[in-house]
Order: sequence, then structure tokens, then C-alpha cells
Amino acid sequence: MSANGRDEHGAVAGKTPVLSSQSVAATIVPPFFEGTEKRIEIDFAGSGDLRKIPYASWQEVIQLSKTQILNSKETEEFTSFLLSESSLIVYPSKVMLKTCGSTVPLNAVARIFELAASVGMEEEWLCYSRKNFLEPSAQPPEYASQESEISVCKKACAGIGESYLLGPMTGEHWLLYDAAFKDTDCSNRAEFHIDIMMYGVESAQMCYKHTREPLAVRLE
Repeated sequence: MSANGRDEHGAVAGKTPVLSSQSVAATIVPPFFEGTEKRIEIDFAGSGDLRKIPYASWQEVIQLSKTQILNSKETEEFTSFLLSESSLIVYPSKVMLKTCGSTVPLNAVARIFELAASVGMEEEWLCYSRKNFLEPSAQPPEYASQESEISVCKKACAGIGESYLLGPMTGEHWLLYDAAFKDTDCSNRAEFHIDIMMYGVESAQMCYKHTREPLAVRLE
């Protein structure tokens, strides 16, 4: 206790110290949120158009995945859905569902197949993929282990497909489940993906910079 009646923390003897809003905010630890995305990409074959599936049906898909639709937008090429945990994009013959957190997108695969069949489309190829979880123990039972994930994939794809692990199991790795329902010539497809993952980014740098420059210019 100092001569002016204050202790080493600056509090007056006999009085409860008053904390500022800044000091209170600094002591609150936000709950953990799994940022690793679970991605399901499905190609379909047929003369139908997946974009003709009604909005309410896609709501069912999202509810099965344990997430919510926040907004949607239609263009000439695709219909996109902004989700509370990532996104759903529907093309004429492709569906791409990406979710993070504790969602369960694999639970929606069977319903997606049913909806596709309702507009004359058949599943051609499916790929489920994700990077290693930051906190595997915080995931729901379907994702509690690689074995359980692969089992769910096998069931959703009627036993078709194989699983692969890219990278060391004890380090940074990528889990893939690849299912080909039909024989296809992939050399005829002009598709490619670029995945960019960033960790520990300063909050001031976390917003994407708006630009009208072509994608190739931004990547250089």
C-alpha cells in the first residue's frame, strides 16, 4: 500500500476498482471458431439445369448442413448463396458447397442428389476436401476423425470413391475423397482452382482490396 492509500494496481483501499470498457474488452477471450473449410464439389451430367431447383429446396440443403442462408444472387452463369459459414454456388451442371465452423455439409449430399434428379441430372463426379482442422476435438461426430468422415463419404456415394491424404498426418495436410460415378475425360474441362489460406493476418489487412484489374494481374 502506498502513502496515498492505493495498492500496486492503483486501486484505493476499501473500494472496488472500476474497469474501463477497453480493459474489460481486453480480458474477454472470444470463443474458438474453426476456420478450416469443408468443400464439396459435385459435377452432374444430363440435359437439365440445376439453377431451376427452387430456393426453398436449397434452404433444405443448407439446413441439413447446419448453417443458414444470409443472402443470394442470380447471374446468367450461376446462382450464389451467402451462408452464415461460407457459401453455396449452383451452376447449370455443378454444385459447390463450402462451409466452416462446426457445420456438417456431408449430411446434405443425398438431398443434393435427389434435387438434381428432379431436374433431369445425374451425379457424375464428387470431391470432398478439407485442410486439417485447427481443433479436431471441437468438430461434430461426423468429423471427429478421418475414419468417420470417410465412412460418411462412402455412405453418401453408395460405396463409390477413394480417400487420399496429401501431406503428413501429424502436420499440415489435406484430406480428399474422390468419387467418379461416370467415366469422363477430364482433359476436356477447362477448370482449375486456386486455394489461398492465410493465418495470423492482422485485422487491418483482412479485407480484400477492391480492384477492376483482371485476375491474372492481381496474382502476379
